[in-house]
Amino acid sequence: MVINWHSTETSSTLVNYGTSASNLNLSSSGTYQDISGKTWHTVKLSGLLPDTTYYYQCHSGTDTSAVYPFHTPPAVTATPTGHLHFIIVGDTRTDITRTTQIADSIKQKCIELYGPEWYKEIAVILHMGDVVTYGGAISLFQDEYFTPYAGLSCSVPFMVSIGNHEMENPIYYQYMKYELLYDHTYPDSSQCSKYYSFQLGDCKFVCINSNSPLTAASQTSWLNNMMNNAESDPTVDFVFSYAHHPGHTEIWPDGNSAYIQNSVLPALANYPKHVMFSYGHSHDYERGAFKSTNPTDWDARLLLSGGGGAPLDRWRMYTNQREYPEIHRAFDYYNFQIIDVDMVNKSYTATTYTYGNTDVPTSCIEFDNWHFRKNQPAPLKPSALNPHAQYADRDTLKATAISGADLLMTSEFQIVNEAGSFSSPTHDTIRNYENYYLDSAVSFIPINRNAGIDLTSLTIQPGWLTPGQTYKWRVRYRDMNMKWSPWSDSSMFLATVGIHEYSSNSGKMRIYPNPFSDMLNIGFKLDKSSTVSIMVYDIKGQLIENLTEKSFPAGDNMFVWNLSKDNNISFKSGTYIIRLVTPSIDIKERVVLEK
Repeated sequence: MVINWHSTETSSTLVNYGTSASNLNLSSSGTYQDISGKTWHTVKLSGLLPDTTYYYQCHSGTDTSAVYPFHTPPAVTATPTGHLHFIIVGDTRTDITRTTQIADSIKQKCIELYGPEWYKEIAVILHMGDVVTYGGAISLFQDEYFTPYAGLSCSVPFMVSIGNHEMENPIYYQYMKYELLYDHTYPDSSQCSKYYSFQLGDCKFVCINSNSPLTAASQTSWLNNMMNNAESDPTVDFVFSYAHHPGHTEIWPDGNSAYIQNSVLPALANYPKHVMFSYGHSHDYERGAFKSTNPTDWDARLLLSGGGGAPLDRWRMYTNQREYPEIHRAFDYYNFQIIDVDMVNKSYTATTYTYGNTDVPTSCIEFDNWHFRKNQPAPLKPSALNPHAQYADRDTLKATAISGADLLMTSEFQIVNEAGSFSSPTHDTIRNYENYYLDSAVSFIPINRNAGIDLTSLTIQPGWLTPGQTYKWRVRYRDMNMKWSPWSDSSMFLATVGIHEYSSNSGKMRIYPNPFSDMLNIGFKLDKSSTVSIMVYDIKGQLIENLTEKSFPAGDNMFVWNLSKDNNISFKSGTYIIRLVTPSIDIKERVVLEK
């Protein structure tokens, strides 16, 4: 354990410590240094017993601190016991009042969950960076970082991934002392303390430096070296990585890092023990997932924890806000996380707490959670159901429900030509059970764009396929435990005439209700008076009936197809195509008749 403090006294740098608050019978001396006019004392305590509470007191000459406790992490063994808890928070700069409020809430939440000796349960706090507004101002480290977090950092170590606001300034590195973590088996000592890794219990933590001077091949090489070591280490079950910058952020895309997206994430995807990559930079909360390279293993979580106190990035604040398929939730909320690793059962649970924002303020409440259970089996292989009694039309692919120990999070449908290979599918569609993006502008209610989605079916979209050609398709499911099922057996189907010609977004024809039972309203708009033909086709593209062919005036028009008065043809339940033709328009819409 490394203990640091400020004191102008320089006659000694000493820590007295012991396993009893009333008997600090051990002592260790250290060094001090001048950091831009501030005297910073450092003492390293070695030979500590694992999973043990110690009490300590700092001494600099006649300057003496209070007595504080800390608890050492469990021993690193191939058969660990108990739980390991850690906290994630990021971007705490500038707004000292809000940062202090959140820091105090973290401590209160720990006391609520673990009791007055909460520090026995929290092994480390991971900070995603931007602890100060400007890394060249020595006073900001005291005002914006040390003071707000004093109630936590006196008993729990903080491990920070340097942010862009620290600016790679020497002040930051002089304060943090991460050079003590340098792996001397790795040859590039020039980057000592710039990025680092450490192990607590069965968890390996890898801190990546995402500032532009360090986004180079040498760090990627180091990252692969650390990950390879973890994969072969029997004492490591999980790897948690973190950096300051995101690969992608939906609320503030200007914060995207090409190095993270194109180098770091593809590297991490190769290692099965890696379970989560966390980051900050954008001041909000976002959660998602990225795919593993090895399909037999699980995918990893993405976590943006950038709402630790700095002024929030808000929806509609930037004109280039955009959706990314790997991000499932994006909320402009203050937040922090508590991670609980069950080292015996090889699993972890994560809980996000939030204060909301200034428009939707809340107390410190639980807001989101997720889990991973290493030994839980993946979902069973689904079956392709095509054709299906409810989905007889061939523009909808339907599969069985998920079967397994967890709920359905993601489905992936692939379509390929009859003679093609699924390694290069014609269409590859991945959808998630939720996609929170944006909020309502007035009431600020988050919008789930995937609300009500049926992940077990996929409607083929206009232009995807060539009519008359045969295709094959398959599907697989990812559960809430981040594991994929095997692919289903492939199923063949013939693309029909109507599949590629629907034009529901044309604005020229509006059909309702759909599905319908006995009466269908067909609305259409003409730029000028024209002869209009409205026809009904079956799903194979065969003409069944010409409903009308006459002149209609310019503007909005309505034609009502009343099946109860259609005495010529008996229509059965199923899917049909309505076609509207004028000298300048040819539109087709799919409708469903339910008798």
